[in-house]
Amino acid sequence: MSIANWAGIAVMFALGICASAPQADCDWKLLGERTVDLRNITMPVLNIYAENDHIIPPQTSRALGALVGTDDYTEIGLPGGHVGVFVSGKSQGVLGKGIVDWLRARS
Repeated sequence: MSIANWAGIAVMFALGICASAPQADCDWKLLGERTVDLRNITMPVLNIYAENDHIIPPQTSRALGALVGTDDYTEIGLPGGHVGVFVSGKSQGVLGKGIVDWLRARS
């Protein structure tokens, strides 16, 4: 697994902790000395996740919605696991249409 994948897993795991335990210290410094505050994300967000992911569980990915600062937040849950969402024909059909529909609604 690449370092980028591990970093993504760490961030998503941390998001899940913050969403499920608001008293947790969720003030991470992920970019050098710059603190990342997800509430500063005010542009539209499309969160795509695998419904049967055993590496980044859906509830961990879905926690993002409560942490970003935008009111324009959409989720697309895809059938399959961590790898299956990229290779499954069913997922690809849902994914392509979902992204196109999401973009059209905002153009």
